Amino acid sequence: MFQRSGYLISIASVMLLGGVAWDGSDTDMMRLVTVIGVLTSIIGMAFRWISFEREEKPRSTTAPGHAARATPEAPAPSRAHHEPGRSAHLT
Repeated sequence: MFQRSGYLISIASVMLLGGVAWDGSDTDMMRLVTVIGVLTSIIGMAFRWISFEREEKPRSTTAPGHAARATPEAPAPSRAHHEPGRSAHLT
Protein backbone atom coordinates (compact mmCIF):
# COMPACT_ATOMS: atom_id res chain seq x y z
CA MET A 1 0.00 0.00 0.00
CA PHE A 2 2.75 2.45 0.90
CA GLN A 3 4.66 1.68 -2.26
CA ARG A 4 1.61 2.30 -4.47
CA SER A 5 0.90 5.55 -2.64
CA GLY A 6 4.53 6.56 -3.03
CA TYR A 7 4.35 6.16 -6.80
CA LEU A 8 1.20 8.28 -6.98
CA ILE A 9 2.74 10.98 -4.80
CA SER A 10 5.89 10.98 -6.94
CA ILE A 11 3.83 11.40 -10.11
CA ALA A 12 1.90 14.29 -8.54
CA SER A 13 5.12 15.99 -7.42
CA VAL A 14 6.63 15.67 -10.90
CA MET A 15 3.51 17.31 -12.34
CA LEU A 16 3.74 20.17 -9.83
CA LEU A 17 7.45 20.71 -10.43
CA GLY A 18 6.88 20.52 -14.18
CA GLY A 19 4.23 23.23 -13.90
CA VAL A 20 6.63 25.52 -12.05
CA ALA A 21 9.40 24.83 -14.57
CA TRP A 22 6.97 25.49 -17.44
CA ASP A 23 6.18 28.97 -16.09
CA GLY A 24 9.89 29.75 -15.76
CA SER A 25 10.75 28.55 -19.28
CA ASP A 26 11.88 31.38 -21.57
CA THR A 27 12.15 29.45 -24.82
CA ASP A 28 10.32 26.72 -26.66
CA MET A 29 13.37 24.48 -26.24
CA MET A 30 13.18 24.84 -22.44
CA ARG A 31 9.48 23.93 -22.52
CA LEU A 32 10.19 20.92 -24.71
CA VAL A 33 12.86 19.72 -22.29
CA THR A 34 10.44 20.26 -19.38
CA VAL A 35 7.74 18.15 -21.09
CA ILE A 36 10.23 15.40 -21.95
CA GLY A 37 11.54 15.38 -18.37
CA VAL A 38 8.06 15.13 -16.87
CA LEU A 39 6.98 12.39 -19.27
CA THR A 40 10.10 10.26 -18.83
CA SER A 41 9.81 10.52 -15.05
CA ILE A 42 6.14 9.47 -15.07
CA ILE A 43 6.81 6.63 -17.52
CA GLY A 44 9.71 5.39 -15.37
CA MET A 45 7.53 5.38 -12.25
CA ALA A 46 4.76 3.59 -14.15
CA PHE A 47 7.22 0.86 -15.21
CA ARG A 48 8.42 0.45 -11.61
CA TRP A 49 4.80 0.24 -10.41
CA ILE A 50 3.98 -2.39 -13.04
CA SER A 51 7.02 -4.47 -12.09
CA PHE A 52 6.05 -4.16 -8.40
CA GLU A 53 2.51 -5.37 -9.19
CA ARG A 54 3.84 -8.32 -11.19
CA GLU A 55 6.13 -9.35 -8.35
CA GLU A 56 3.32 -9.05 -5.79
CA LYS A 57 0.79 -11.22 -7.70
CA PRO A 58 2.56 -14.57 -7.17
CA ARG A 59 3.01 -13.81 -3.47
CA SER A 60 -0.63 -12.95 -2.93
CA THR A 61 -1.88 -16.21 -4.51
CA THR A 62 -0.40 -18.30 -1.69
CA ALA A 63 -1.98 -17.09 1.51
CA PRO A 64 -0.33 -17.83 4.84
CA GLY A 65 -1.41 -21.17 6.29
CA HIS A 66 -2.19 -22.76 2.92
CA ALA A 67 -0.19 -25.67 1.59
CA ALA A 68 2.50 -24.89 -0.93
CA ARG A 69 1.91 -26.17 -4.45
CA ALA A 70 4.47 -28.16 -6.40
CA THR A 71 6.05 -26.47 -9.38
CA PRO A 72 8.65 -27.80 -11.82
CA GLU A 73 11.24 -25.62 -10.09
CA ALA A 74 10.27 -26.46 -6.51
CA PRO A 75 8.60 -29.73 -5.52
CA ALA A 76 6.02 -29.67 -2.73
CA PRO A 77 7.47 -30.07 0.74
CA SER A 78 7.14 -33.54 2.24
CA ARG A 79 4.81 -33.75 5.22
CA ALA A 80 5.79 -37.30 6.15
CA HIS A 81 9.16 -38.29 7.52
CA HIS A 82 9.99 -41.95 6.98
CA GLU A 83 12.40 -43.66 9.30
CA PRO A 84 13.58 -47.23 8.68
CA GLY A 85 11.45 -49.72 10.57
CA ARG A 86 8.53 -47.31 11.07
CA SER A 87 5.60 -46.70 8.82
CA ALA A 88 5.18 -43.22 7.38
CA HIS A 89 1.94 -41.60 8.51
CA LEU A 90 0.84 -38.06 7.93
CA THR A 91 0.46 -36.19 11.17
